[in-house]
Amino acid sequence: YIGPEGGVAIGDALQENKSLQTLNLRRNAIGWGNGIAIGDALQRNNTLTILNLQDNNLGDNGAVAIGTAIRNNKNCALVTLNLRLNRIGDKGAIALRNAIQKNSTLQDLKLFLNDIDPALRDDIDALLRRNR
Repeated sequence: YIGPEGGVAIGDALQENKSLQTLNLRRNAIGWGNGIAIGDALQRNNTLTILNLQDNNLGDNGAVAIGTAIRNNKNCALVTLNLRLNRIGDKGAIALRNAIQKNSTLQDLKLFLNDIDPALRDDIDALLRRNR
């Protein structure tokens, strides 16, 4: 359990990361505010390929920050992103869909147990299939 303070530290470290490829932060109570910090870090990170943020209460705000990072970082290396059980709704899912439209590396996005419209989830799945 790293909690909110640890989320900020992780975000800071990811901005400088040059070698870490896999990061598992499952069930660490990061919260949406630090989801934003991690999203900010992903805008500069080009080595992380697998990120597990399952069950961290990121909400729409955290998902929007992560989606924005994936969309804006032309060198984003993420292939697998687990956002399962994070209280993400359509607003966050739309940001993630928009990111995948511009990003060709992300192939696996886990969004189970969030409150996302099925048609929107289908759109996201179709875009992910295009990247495989």
